Amino acid sequence: MNNHRSNTGKKKPSSRFNMVRKKYTGRKIQSTNKYKLAFRTLEKLLPRVFNLHKPKPLSLGIREDIINLNLGISNRTIRSALHFYCNSYQYLGSIREGVSRIDTSGKPTSAVISKEEQAAAYERCQQVYKTIKENNKRKKMLQK
Repeated sequence: MNNHRSNTGKKKPSSRFNMVRKKYTGRKIQSTNKYKLAFRTLEKLLPRVFNLHKPKPLSLGIREDIINLNLGISNRTIRSALHFYCNSYQYLGSIREGVSRIDTSGKPTSAVISKEEQAAAYERCQQVYKTIKENNKRKKMLQK
């Protein structure tokens, strides 16, 4: 007589419902995007400056400042990381008139002026338009 009742009279759940879920170990799949990998490297070394969750406009000429810090990173990696960060929609959205730019230590240096804001928006729109145009050409070539 196995009725799975405890002393309180309540029915115990069957053992098949007591399965323990496997916990997610938190391992992330490594990206193969070279720009993203370069950004992650620079993000670890300069967390105050590079943050995609709360991006801030970078000071003009920051690439030379990062090179002068002698972090042991190649110039190509720095360029790739800056390419990834500065072309992200989060960063481009942070470029607004009056917002202060930051240097390599995370301290404010100067403010964004309206011409820079307009130039950044125009540049991003041109890149998106170019990408769409290239994709449309590829689709036409594949359809033929």
